[in-house]
Amino acid sequence: MSNICANNYLMYGSRLLIYFHDITAGFAGNLLDILIAPLTRTLIDEITDLYKKFNDVKSYYQASVFNDDQGVLEKYKQIIEHEFFPKSIHAEPPCRISVAKRAIADYKKLSCSDVNLADIMFFYVECGVSFTNDYGDIDERFYNSMASVYVNACIFIHKNNLESMFQPRALAIVTDTSNCGWGFHDYLRDSYDQFFSDFDDE
Repeated sequence: MSNICANNYLMYGSRLLIYFHDITAGFAGNLLDILIAPLTRTLIDEITDLYKKFNDVKSYYQASVFNDDQGVLEKYKQIIEHEFFPKSIHAEPPCRISVAKRAIADYKKLSCSDVNLADIMFFYVECGVSFTNDYGDIDERFYNSMASVYVNACIFIHKNNLESMFQPRALAIVTDTSNCGWGFHDYLRDSYDQFFSDFDDE
């Protein structure tokens, strides 16, 4: 079973439990227990099995049930960081934009924290900016990806009223791109002004 199938099964099972609870809400307690006990036991066994076999399922419960979203966040941050700055000093940075961006998307499916989701989006851009400052000018595709995630992060932050928390990082990203080409710095500066200008003096 793929991770996607496992996640779909997990969501289906949870919804099915809720459905049975709703339609049997008016039944006597003993009858309700008799009706749903076998299904509940089966789903518990299946979910336990999925938890053991699939990392995505384990991460989902770690974040949403055990309230350990920070641990899940760090796992996906490490994936992003590896693409730009591998731990081994002898390794060439893979710089696979698709892998780094997929880490954001995968974390988003599991996250129960708006703050942490904004954090990982900015972290992606911060890694990219540090990478281009260390290794020199990259290509247009690279800068377009960084700019896109930066703007999406700004929109998300604004939507969730997190500007005061993330304004310093948003500005630092812009400042650190002052020597970048492809109009990257100007684009980020315009985006920053649009979303954070009212928070500059706070």
